[in-house]
Amino acid sequence: MKKLLSLALALVMLLLLASCSMKKDPTATGETKVDNSYEVVGSSGKESFEYETTAINTLRITGYTGGFEKHTVSIPAEINGIAVTEIGDKAFYYNNSITSVTIPASVTTLGSWVFAGCSYLENVTISENVTTLGDGVFYLCTAITEIKLPESLLAISQFEFYGCSALAVIDIPASVTEISDSAFWQCTALGAVTGMEGVKTIGSYVFNGCKTLAQITVPSVTEEIGDHIFNGCEALTVKVIKGSYAETYASTYGYRFAN
Repeated sequence: MKKLLSLALALVMLLLLASCSMKKDPTATGETKVDNSYEVVGSSGKESFEYETTAINTLRITGYTGGFEKHTVSIPAEINGIAVTEIGDKAFYYNNSITSVTIPASVTTLGSWVFAGCSYLENVTISENVTTLGDGVFYLCTAITEIKLPESLLAISQFEFYGCSALAVIDIPASVTEISDSAFWQCTALGAVTGMEGVKTIGSYVFNGCKTLAQITVPSVTEEIGDHIFNGCEALTVKVIKGSYAETYASTYGYRFAN
């Protein structure tokens, strides 16, 4: 019996060793083992960025912890020699301490609701390499007065600037082809929207409640406009191109317009 038990134990040990030898060793494939937290000393003292590895072996910032006093944040371009290319969903969600954020040139993608509810956030510097902003990135960022969108941006997602009540002006780069539903809903201080030359599709309720909006031109390339996009825009006369889809839309739904 003792011999049988010894043989069984030996067999189990051999199986465990074989299993361990089959596990992937990151260093053998050129990959780098990284921790999931990166600490730096910033304007508020010690700051910590949580992160994870993306499908292309770059890094995604997934969370942030800093001081409770109001402070600025500079997102690292790399961690342990690996490029930071994304900021994940809700990474700074409802952080009421940050006033300014600088996004490095390495970043191309911001997930959804990244800065949602950051009510003291006044300034955001977005790199010219960002192509994608997820839903509601600046949702209820009530202190932002102006923001420069990069020429690389392809679309403005739904609820992007919803409730940004201090936002006074926005320039839509020519690279943007779509503005999704409720993107600027209740931006009550928004007086002018410029650019928009490449916008083909405008969703529903995009400028709903922008009561001070006075200047916007809908281009001739626009071929689809959703419902109620200018409801509550009391100061607005929409500039449209004669014979365009936008002119027909404005006429049909009773919005003031001029050529």
